[in-house]
Amino acid sequence: MKKALITVGGYSEIPLIKSLHKLGYYVISVGNNPDSLGHQYSDKYINGDFSDKEFIYEIAKEENVDGIVSGCNDFATLSSAYAAEKLGLPGHDTYENAQLIHHKDKFMKFSHQIGISVPRTVDCKNLDECQSAAEQLGFPVILKPVDLTGGKGVKVCNSLKELQQAYEVAMERTRQDTVVIEEFVEGENHGAAMLVKNNKVVFCFIDNEEYYINKYMVSGTCYPSNVSTAAKEKLIKDVEAVFRAKNLADGVFHTQFIVNKEGIPVIIDPCRRAAGMLYCYLVQYSTEVDYATELVKASVGIELQDEYTIKDHNIAHQCVMSDSNGIYKGIKIDSELKDYVFESMIFAKEDEVIDDYLTYKAGILFFECDTPEKLYGLFERFHDLATIEKA
Repeated sequence: MKKALITVGGYSEIPLIKSLHKLGYYVISVGNNPDSLGHQYSDKYINGDFSDKEFIYEIAKEENVDGIVSGCNDFATLSSAYAAEKLGLPGHDTYENAQLIHHKDKFMKFSHQIGISVPRTVDCKNLDECQSAAEQLGFPVILKPVDLTGGKGVKVCNSLKELQQAYEVAMERTRQDTVVIEEFVEGENHGAAMLVKNNKVVFCFIDNEEYYINKYMVSGTCYPSNVSTAAKEKLIKDVEAVFRAKNLADGVFHTQFIVNKEGIPVIIDPCRRAAGMLYCYLVQYSTEVDYATELVKASVGIELQDEYTIKDHNIAHQCVMSDSNGIYKGIKIDSELKDYVFESMIFAKEDEVIDDYLTYKAGILFFECDTPEKLYGLFERFHDLATIEKA
């Protein structure tokens, strides 16, 4: 039996682990939390830091794995690329190219060079450079650590005082010595999951994004999106330009983007991995394309199809989140929403402490409607219809 290593074993990796089993692989998962849900689905668990690229390389070598699949985390993707390159395994970019995609300063600089649509940005190594960059771009600006995802350390700044505070927070969290000051782009937020073969996008899924109280962390997504055909075509053209310029490996390309006031899709946060929050299932339920399995195939060197048949469904998934700290007692789902929910994963435990409500997730609900209009209505009011009960 062939072996595969997956770097991370949380709930978001469950679709990937199941897909590896479907393909006949013995699955080894890595992570420093043995209680993470994904490890329950793997064949072997190894305790360790998936962000330590040398550790991942040593494990992959010792286990003599036939393939590596990145978990839903950028550090995991970088470690996967590093180990795969050293071991000569297929399905991954070079480590240099992986850093280019996943470090915001490198990607933005590269994107400007090849002329694709990204925000104006300035790399900064100290507060003085941040202040100069903000004055150059004009407030408001966004300060971002170059290596973090999920909105960690990201802050919209409207003044020099806010910029200083944001800089201090970002530098406490980043592993790099650089932050990015980015122009504030107004528009609608979306995500895109693509499969790319021979530098050509062969599958493209675009969603509408929803944010709750934390405006830097996606709380839910739905399909179909309201992105225009022209914007979708422009986004695909830009992604293909990235692949051609660096001869990236076949496989997944996921990105968040903003459609600005001119209708142009502006790429803001790309990665070469599956998105979290069981996003693979959202894609599968919405299109009937087994996205997780296709992603895994590419990661272990199995050739992708030249095209995919899509059958559209009106699907949304949302994280059940809290509006304050407290003690978790359960989830209340309004009858208006309940009849449309067809799947859920609740991972909160009764009486557990909610000490950071801005990032706390009690579970994920999937729901389907007959029409996009009905779906959008429930999607936009979700946090009024699915609430956390607290003590």
